[in-house]
Formats: sequence, structure tokens, C-alpha cells
Amino acid sequence: MDKPFDYAQDKPQFFNKKKELPRGADVIDAFSRSLEELFFVRNPRFKKGMPGADEALAKFMNEDAKVINGVYVYYPWMGKTVYLPEEKIYFELRTARNKNIINKEEQDKYRGVKIGIAGMSVGSNVASTLALTGGPKSMRLADFDEIEATNLNRIRAGAISIGQSKAIFFAQNIYELDPWAELEIYDKGINKDNIEDFIKGLDVFIDEMDSIDLKVRSRFICKKHKIPVLMATDNGDNVIFDVERYDENPELAIFNGRVEITEEELGNLKTFRDWIKIAARIVGAEVQTPRLLASILELGKTIAGVPQIGSAASMAGACVSYAVRKIAVGDKLPSGRYDINLDEKMTFGYNTPEGIKKREEHLADFLSKFGK
Repeated sequence: MDKPFDYAQDKPQFFNKKKELPRGADVIDAFSRSLEELFFVRNPRFKKGMPGADEALAKFMNEDAKVINGVYVYYPWMGKTVYLPEEKIYFELRTARNKNIINKEEQDKYRGVKIGIAGMSVGSNVASTLALTGGPKSMRLADFDEIEATNLNRIRAGAISIGQSKAIFFAQNIYELDPWAELEIYDKGINKDNIEDFIKGLDVFIDEMDSIDLKVRSRFICKKHKIPVLMATDNGDNVIFDVERYDENPELAIFNGRVEITEEELGNLKTFRDWIKIAARIVGAEVQTPRLLASILELGKTIAGVPQIGSAASMAGACVSYAVRKIAVGDKLPSGRYDINLDEKMTFGYNTPEGIKKREEHLADFLSKFGK
């Protein structure tokens, strides 16, 4: 399915009156129940069924609620409409249960940052989590690829989505949650010609790309424009999370100095094995799980692609959204590598001499067969 993003058909349409809706559109009325919920959000001393709650709710609905406007949000790709309170009220309701894990000032700052996500596999989990937590209203999403059955172990999509553009599908998912989202869709992906346009103007760039060339190019662009880079990498059941604060230190070495890649090296990446070797240097074979290392050795033999699982992809989304929020509110988040390791926390004997020795043996075996 090679259909470019259509801003008329692939994003919500807003109507003030029901009679203006397209003919035949199903209407879901969420307005009245949302206003009732708003009463309880703003009056937490009341609970449904408590003495006095019904009277106070009726007074609210007859007075305060009368000045709240509603809007019909039509989703062309579903042929459905939902009648909602105006944007600020809807957002207040949607983020009410964030308080005070995220307070109002933090929520507003988090909402106000502009982010770009390149790569919508793990990146789709990032985008979904950012939207779910009331994060950036303004996002750029990039991916040239379509959803395949083999993606369905790690992205939030179903069988009926196979063949759809990843970028468009996940943009629509965000719109269904946040119809006022301001999204720019690069459904043909990014390349060396448009990557700077994608990155310029962002507050945070999130790298979930496979292309080593674009990973390197994006970092030099972010250094130039003083934009921080976040990258979450699946590691079996775990996540390796890299933070590069070029906004604080434009002289910071790319990949936090872990890898120096020349133009000549980039030009010499001809085979999948070459790609894996550079990727292993970027990620660091020494922190990868034994099962992942063993799987990499089976690529092209018994395994068709680098293994990834949905639980790790979801955790990656949580890590990135947390980091975006910290950057947005001005909390300290130093450059560096963060190892989010469930194996260490939940595997018996992980840090015993025997456990350490076993992992060292797996690493030595991998390096002997694949090279450093």
C-alpha cells in the first residue's frame, strides 16, 4: 500500500454543528459524560453516590458546564465522529490522573516541547507513550516502511493493519487519542537530503533508525543545532538507553564517544554483516544479553532478523517519554548510557561469580566468531 499521507483524509476534521458532519458518519456522544467526570475531577471531595454529590453535580451541570463548548471530531479513516468538550477541557480530563506524578506546570512544559521520532518500530512505542502521558502536542514522525506480520510482536497494531504505512497508522493512533495533536508525517522516511529539515526546530530528536549512515548524520546535525538526542535500543528483555545532550555541550562526541566513524567507514558498509559489526560497536557487545549475542550469530542461518520483543519495546517507550519529560521541565539528565536491565533485577544468581563468568564466556564466544 503506497498511499502518501493525506492531510484531508488522514487527520481529524472538526465541526461545530452536527448538521455539518459528512453524511452517514456515526456519532459517539462523549460530551455530557465528560462534563460529569469534570465535576468529580474538580471537586475531589465528592464521589459518585456520596451524600450531596448528586445535588452538587446538578448545580455544576446547570451553571459551570453551560459555558463549556463542544466540538464534533470526525475521523475520516473510520467514518466515525466523537462529540467532545473543547480542547483545554478534554486535555484537563485526559491528564487528570497524572497529578501529581506530573504537576500542572510540568504537564504544560511537557506538552509544549516539539519532538521528532525517526523509525516507527520501537519509535511507535515511544510516540504512543508520549501521547498517552499528555506529552508533546507537536511531533514529527518518520518511517518509509509498511506494517508486516513480523512487526506484530512489538508494535501496537493488529492483523487488519498489515500493509499500512507505519508512519500514517501511528499518526492516526495518536489522533484518535489526541485529536488536537500537531503532527508532521514523513511517510517516505528520511534520507540524507531531508534529514536536516526533519531535525531543525525540534527540542528533542529521538533516533530509532536502522540506518547507520543516518544515525551518524543526524548527530552531526543535532550538534550543529544544539538539539539533544535520545536513543533506546532493545536488548533482549532489557533496554539500553543513550542520552546525548548536544543542547548542553555541542562539543560532545557522537554516541558519547563510544564509536568514531569516518566517512570512509560509512561508505564501506556494504553487507548486513558490516552493518551488524558497526551496530554492535554502537550498542556495545559487552552489555548485550547472551541470548541476543547468540541470536546475532544465527542471523542469515536460522534467524531472519535481529530479535526484538514487545515488552522491551514498551519499556523503551517508557524510558524515552520519561527522559523527554525531564528535559522539558529542566530536570538534570546527564549525557551517558543508562542500562535498564530486568535480568539483573529479577534473575537469580545474575551477579554471582558463576553468573558473571557465564556471561563473560558468551561474550568471548561472540567476539571470537564475529570480531570486535
